[in-house]
Amino acid sequence: VERIHLHLLSKLIERMPAPRRKLLLDTAFALQLTRPIAVTLADSDSAQHMDALVESGLLRRVGAGNTETFEAHGLVRQGIQMLVTARLGSAKATALAERTATALIESGQSDAAFALLVQIDSAARAITLLEGLARQYAVQGQTEMLIGSIAKVPTAIVPRWFTEGVAVWGESHLISGGRLHNPLFNKELLIQ
Repeated sequence: VERIHLHLLSKLIERMPAPRRKLLLDTAFALQLTRPIAVTLADSDSAQHMDALVESGLLRRVGAGNTETFEAHGLVRQGIQMLVTARLGSAKATALAERTATALIESGQSDAAFALLVQIDSAARAITLLEGLARQYAVQGQTEMLIGSIAKVPTAIVPRWFTEGVAVWGESHLISGGRLHNPLFNKELLIQ
């Protein structure tokens, strides 16, 4: 089934105008796409073809105006990612995914960038991004988001200090006790 899917998608992409093909291939790893991200990853000429890709059913539009984003349907996105990997090779496809993560971070989509970094096994970069996301989630009281994000990272690469820090935060903010409420623990922290 995978080979058939890849073959049919390849034939479809080869028949479309070059700017549309470039847009789909260069943005293959973006879960949600805005026009500025499309310009960053592809180019302004290719980004002008987003509406045509919506009309053809390969992208769908979510929202309008300032909140307008575009998404490839799940099977299309998976197929395009496989096609990019087949055409470019694994190393160049990973580089494109890393570049996509950077564009997502710069556009304020750190959650999507984190998910992408985990997907491509860019562990060090995912952990670095998670540190910032953890602060954001903690300040906003989004415990479920924090725990869900941590669960996505393979346990073998999560630093012990990070897991311990989340445990201290959780026990201190979610229950009435916890080490942060213990005077002896606070005294030990001040000594260090």
